[in-house]
Amino acid sequence: MSDEEEVETLDSLGLTEDEFKAVKKCGDARMQMVLGRAGYDVDDTLNLTRNELMVAYGKYVVNKRAAKEEMLSDRDLKIRELELREQELKFRAAAEKVRQEEAVKADAWRRHEAKKVDEKLELKSKELELEAKRQKAELERESAIDRRIKRFGDALRYSMVSMSDEPGELPHFFTTIESLFDSFAVPDDIRSKLLLPHVSNRAKLLLSRLTTDQLADYSTVRDFLLAEFKLTSSQYRERFQSARKQSSETFTLFCSKIKSLFTY
Repeated sequence: MSDEEEVETLDSLGLTEDEFKAVKKCGDARMQMVLGRAGYDVDDTLNLTRNELMVAYGKYVVNKRAAKEEMLSDRDLKIRELELREQELKFRAAAEKVRQEEAVKADAWRRHEAKKVDEKLELKSKELELEAKRQKAELERESAIDRRIKRFGDALRYSMVSMSDEPGELPHFFTTIESLFDSFAVPDDIRSKLLLPHVSNRAKLLLSRLTTDQLADYSTVRDFLLAEFKLTSSQYRERFQSARKQSSETFTLFCSKIKSLFTY
């Protein structure tokens, strides 16, 4: 199929300009991994042509955007409901206060009782107001995770290393990654999201077997890959004994690498 036919096929999906460019640039392995996590059969995606894979991935991108827009709409509605509820509580508290104040004028004892009721209502109103603000802040915090991922991703852009296809390098890879995360104080809940773009293609295919919740946990992803690529103790010993410093390595990096091999 020609490039012109591919463009027409992708255009028919309703992709935005940025989404269209992202789909065209996306590698096959990345698309296969994402589609696998979305429920596609991994073997089926491996048999697709480049164009078929892009069309399938484009449909996934459109559906994901629609779902996110719907989620945001529901979130705005919940926030509005909380604000209306807060206003209603304030109105009720104010109305009750006025009623009690009128009763106070007629009887000193009733004024005393009305004061206690007013204080309880005010305390309850503040508690509900604080709870409404807490829920609103929680919804806003969830929507802010994407901004945090971008901020730390930009900070780590020139420091992150990519996973090698050599199993013996995996312990050193994770040691280096975790050292970077600690240096930049990367929060635990976004470490996995920053790691995944830098794993090898083979690792991405293996990770498609994990659930969404498992993929969101850095420790689970790390332990899973270490278990899948684990060498025997004698193989680690042989690699430790035969390790040599490369010209592109600093002594610090070389020391870290042989320390990881020795530990494993």
